[in-house]
Amino acid sequence: MKSKTLPQTNSLKHTLLTIFPPFVLALTFYPLITGLYFNASLVEIAEPMVTLALITLIMALRFVTGKNAFYYIGVSLLFINQFITLAHWIIIKSPRSQNSLFVVFNSHTNEAAGFMELNSGPSYLLVIPFVILFILSLKYTFHYPRQDQGQNKTLGTILVITLIFLSIRAYMGGPREATPLLVRSVHLFHKELNKYKALKGESQFRTDAIKDAVLLNRDKPRVVVLVEGESVNRNHMSLYGYYRNTTPLLQELDDLIVYTDVVSGYGTTYKSIAGALTQSNLENNIEPYEGFSFMDVCRASGVMSYWLSNHSPIGFWNNFTTLLAEQSDKTEWVNLTTNSDVLISYDEKLLGVFEKTLNDEVENKFIFVHLMGSHDRYSERYPPGFARFKGESHKDQTIAHYDNSILYTDYIVDSLIKIMKVYADQKDVAVAMVHVADHGEDVYDDSDDYAGHGFAGVIPTSIVEIPFMVWLSPQYKTQYPEKSQTVSDHAHLPYVTDDQFHSLIDLMGIETEIFEPRRSVFNTDYNFKRTRIIMDGSNYDSIK
Repeated sequence: MKSKTLPQTNSLKHTLLTIFPPFVLALTFYPLITGLYFNASLVEIAEPMVTLALITLIMALRFVTGKNAFYYIGVSLLFINQFITLAHWIIIKSPRSQNSLFVVFNSHTNEAAGFMELNSGPSYLLVIPFVILFILSLKYTFHYPRQDQGQNKTLGTILVITLIFLSIRAYMGGPREATPLLVRSVHLFHKELNKYKALKGESQFRTDAIKDAVLLNRDKPRVVVLVEGESVNRNHMSLYGYYRNTTPLLQELDDLIVYTDVVSGYGTTYKSIAGALTQSNLENNIEPYEGFSFMDVCRASGVMSYWLSNHSPIGFWNNFTTLLAEQSDKTEWVNLTTNSDVLISYDEKLLGVFEKTLNDEVENKFIFVHLMGSHDRYSERYPPGFARFKGESHKDQTIAHYDNSILYTDYIVDSLIKIMKVYADQKDVAVAMVHVADHGEDVYDDSDDYAGHGFAGVIPTSIVEIPFMVWLSPQYKTQYPEKSQTVSDHAHLPYVTDDQFHSLIDLMGIETEIFEPRRSVFNTDYNFKRTRIIMDGSNYDSIK
């Protein structure tokens, strides 16, 4: 007896429904459609097509084996992958990228929650249809078992086309290009993370490799302090002409040297700090873990390095910044958990720790102070006593909270300078402080509906335009009059902070072959004609 077969039309229909279930297709392309709504010019079809190709292989496996378990696994993985893409479009109004995923991996859960809260709005409702599609895809699986040879031919054709597509992707960009961006990013993140972790065990080897490092005038103790602000847009500082009086204390200092044309090369904390404290910069293609760090140079020349931070060292898989901090001789974390209550950790907690560190018996020191500054959830970055500015609408309130955080940072930096003044006078020590931010912040400056430092395409200038200022104690000016004069004379020259590595070596007075004078803004040989290409590949001076 001949086996029963489906009519040809039904056979093709059932095969296509089994391989391409309607609700699965909707899940796959829903983020893309959302992207078209927010910014069609940024939408790319390649990523969802790769995702569809891989889901097709899983659905084919379900079709061949007859086991619906493959379907549920595939749909669940698809939901996770596409949900991340959708969330990126809703929150940042741009497609996800490897860089943005690295930022997520380097963030704490409460940091992520704060960022989502900051940019919450009606667009979050777009998640609801997506979740409904996921539920429907679990309920309606469109599982039609194979019943004739015609279905095998259809399946074979689909598989050939799918494998050709993935093979072309792999051939053009390597095997990882045939996988979703999330998978590629996780792989690269782990790869880089392991290299950062290896740095700790290699510190002595790297120190020994810098055989020529010499601290000049060793008999005259000196201290260099780098105060790293967080998410500070200089255009919100009255010191730089902002209409609100957000920096009243710093403006009163007649010995503060304010640099007026400094930009961060990066829009993320971990890249900015790594670029500032290692040989890595935007021009040499050296990864931060491949070259020397400033802490290596300090150790090789007999300078003790300290890392003081109000950021928690506990992150998702531990973060790059924490691992870089461990290259210092001593670290001090004043916020040791990611609990939401402890997350409200005001920068004044660093003042006592900083004063204690300054008075450490070691004569020559480099101290890195990492402020919480104006990190998102701006309203939680300052005590109630600094809530000077107000706003009526959500947008105006957000700007007011941000400006209040700038006002509080003004108090913190001024307090640090007061502590350094007392120390320099009591100990007769030359002290130099640089205050800079890792990156800026777009607080409705370049967009009408967004606050943060995420971006797609050309980076907004508000994200890279940062404050940069130098304070030199009278003792430093007396001991190093020519260097002090150069520091003052160069206050209006263009500069990118990925060259801080060389500027710090210069300010510290360390002599080594690693040092490149043309990259130090504090040097008479400084190359102020450098083309300022920033992280998105654009020339800052052509877009500002």
